[in-house]
Amino acid sequence: MKNKFCTLFFAFLLMGGFLKAQSADNWQSMGMNIHDGTNRFSGVEGYCQLTTCNGVETVLLKLVNLNSYAVRAAWKDLILTKDDQRLTGPNTSQDSVTIAPSGQVIGDCSGKNAALVIKLNDFSTDAANFKNIIVSDFDFVIIH
Repeated sequence: MKNKFCTLFFAFLLMGGFLKAQSADNWQSMGMNIHDGTNRFSGVEGYCQLTTCNGVETVLLKLVNLNSYAVRAAWKDLILTKDDQRLTGPNTSQDSVTIAPSGQVIGDCSGKNAALVIKLNDFSTDAANFKNIIVSDFDFVIIH
């Protein structure tokens, strides 16, 4: 009886670990600050996540405002490929979002924050060639 209990206990333990691994955050730092190569600029951190939305290979963005005041962040998207090419998409204007004090904005497949959703086919690449997102022309405005 004790052996069956131990076997069941370890089976549940392994299953729980597997489920946790499947739901882990897969956000990676994205290049926001060309001066020091970090994912932080003026108190805003940037992350990206490769996923598929409605059958389209997509990169979702997450911006975290570490400041105690609201900010408006604006940027141009660049895709960095595994062979270090920098690809620009069809949108030549800046994307922008407003982020609450100590808040965050997150792209998702619903299209709620379109500026935070990047379709890889708009950049003539795919998930196999994707390495990271680099933002250029990053602007930062304090919202009062």
